[in-house]
Amino acid sequence: MSLPLGGLTLMDASKQSPRAALKIVRETLSGSGIAKRLEDRTFYAVGGTFRALARLHMSQRNYR
Repeated sequence: MSLPLGGLTLMDASKQSPRAALKIVRETLSGSGIAKRLEDRTFYAVGGTFRALARLHMSQRNYR
């Protein structure tokens, strides 16, 4: 399954706001039904998507 959660898409859609990006990711994943199918399974993001999600996580945790 491919979802519009790539780094550039999220930056544009969220106007570079980590909080807005998180909301977009949560809404997109919950609306896709994939979260329920992946429950108790490992999620593998690739390429730019993985880096974007990692940056979002780091921002949320105030990682320096």
